[in-house]
Amino acid sequence: MKTFIAGLPKTELHIHIEGAFEPDLAIKIGKRNNMWDSLCKTGETDETCEARMRKERSSYGDITDFFRLYDEGC
Repeated sequence: MKTFIAGLPKTELHIHIEGAFEPDLAIKIGKRNNMWDSLCKTGETDETCEARMRKERSSYGDITDFFRLYDEGC
């Protein structure tokens, strides 16, 4: 069996965790690390900020939106 497995073709699979953040995890980590204020826009309540973040992270319009959200995750 070891010889069989060793002979199988291999591939590398990986993801960039910052790009794979689910909205709830980004919110939780942002709050935990005292980054919440920088993620929310001026005048937003916690509830509206969370709703906006969930909406933005569920779909994005173009590559610029994707990279902005990626940078926030970093």
